[in-house]
Amino acid sequence: MEELPPDTTWREFKGYSNTADTKIKHGGKISLLTQQTDSVKAAPFTSYLFFRPDKYLGKEIEVRAWMKFEDVKKFVALMIKVGDEDGNSLQFKSLQSKQIHGTKDWALYSVKAPLPEHGQMLLFGTILSGPGKLWTDDVQVLIDGKDITQAKINPDFN
Repeated sequence: MEELPPDTTWREFKGYSNTADTKIKHGGKISLLTQQTDSVKAAPFTSYLFFRPDKYLGKEIEVRAWMKFEDVKKFVALMIKVGDEDGNSLQFKSLQSKQIHGTKDWALYSVKAPLPEHGQMLLFGTILSGPGKLWTDDVQVLIDGKDITQAKINPDFN
């Protein structure tokens, strides 16, 4: 994760932290370290979400990310949500049902979802539920198998 695009933000839930890690990384100069910091007051999970306008033409969106985790008690996951202009979910896909937990070295994870024509926002990122540490690096977003930077732009996007 060299640098986040200017239209990208992140969200941190109570009892968790998201920090840059320059020591443990996969391919970039830094990775994102997500961990629970307060088990008593912690939300059920935290996620690092990238928000981008859903201005792309295509049939399918895919998010790929390299993840490494340590002592995860509940689960880690990768997710995609496509929402309408009011934030209502049109599509949601995640790896949560796989109940990925424990300790594992770097591995590539992927999740795909249909890309509705009338979607207005994309949310994608990682989820950590409960104690443990999650590192994320080399995130890639694809539209119809092509990097999002090469995707077709909807001329009618508002």
